[in-house]
Amino acid sequence: MYFICTFKFCQIGFLTGSDIDRSMVVIFSVIPVLRVPADTIPFSCNFEISIEGQYDSLEEARQQFLGIYPEHRAVEDDDVVPLTEAYDGVVDVFKLGKYAQLGGEESLTAISDDMVRDITASTSDDEIEQLWDAYQHEVNQYGYLLDACIQHVLLDYRDDLRDR
Repeated sequence: MYFICTFKFCQIGFLTGSDIDRSMVVIFSVIPVLRVPADTIPFSCNFEISIEGQYDSLEEARQQFLGIYPEHRAVEDDDVVPLTEAYDGVVDVFKLGKYAQLGGEESLTAISDDMVRDITASTSDDEIEQLWDAYQHEVNQYGYLLDACIQHVLLDYRDDLRDR
């Protein structure tokens, strides 16, 4: 039997960097049972695991995974190694989504120079939306996705310029 499981990391407080993009989907060859003390693994805090499906073959599990999660990407060894140390039967590990999610701080850092250059007091809401799309497209080229909350920062920045 093979099992598709999701590891969803709960966001508590303000997470940055790789913390925001920790959730994974794992195909196991056995029912996942934690075999080490939870406090000894790096991802032990604030996550929940759920079994999404049970399949007779690895091929069937992979086909179902692709149907459920058509947009996914590879994971880094930093995620796979602790997972394989904590659980038996890890076969495949994936991150959800086409792009790695940036946190708020990282998103702002990525676009701050462009924002200062592109936005003036006379920039309209429609122009800000176009700039947001352009900024998002730019970071997508590097495999990232901006935090959606940062779009409001663009409006706030423009409004601050108007208030001066």
